[in-house]
Amino acid sequence: MPNTFTTDWKKIGQSGPTVDGREIEGQWLLDAAEEYDPAKYTAVIWIDHYRFYGNFGKVVALKTEEKDGIVSLYAKLQPNEWLLSQNKDKQKLFTSMELTPDFAKSGKFYLTGLAVTDIPASLGTSELHFPTANRTPPTFLLTASNSATFRKASRKLKPRHGSQTPCGNSASIFPTTKGQPPNPKRTP
Repeated sequence: MPNTFTTDWKKIGQSGPTVDGREIEGQWLLDAAEEYDPAKYTAVIWIDHYRFYGNFGKVVALKTEEKDGIVSLYAKLQPNEWLLSQNKDKQKLFTSMELTPDFAKSGKFYLTGLAVTDIPASLGTSELHFPTANRTPPTFLLTASNSATFRKASRKLKPRHGSQTPCGNSASIFPTTKGQPPNPKRTP
């Protein structure tokens, strides 16, 4: 079942200078908020702007606020389980905007992607914290000389290979996430 958790408004960037010496113009952010329509083009969340890890969720809405001459861009995000897992471990806590000029020959800027990172270039971004309640617990793999896999604590563990005990004397528990197999060669 897909995750439908949507955040409240998170500040993803602001106008003015960036840490790496670039300048973000307020009009770019105003354009992005005004034009953003997921039905037209959905900005997907990436890890550090890299596409080969797969996406980590999507942007569902944008808005701007202006204070003391600084335009701030806010987003409502729909993180997937991978991003929720990273966030639980206090990783990828900030955002980095991917703004495309003259999007689809509109003459306006559009948010075409959003990266989660630990080193944002834009000043003033909100630190991302997602609630952990009501989330599906991770699947665990017990490894030992006789190992067992279980999904819920309420289920009985079934030993593999005809063993009478599921874990043996030296079990290790490695959390896994749905769709990502554990590394069985990992040693405790």
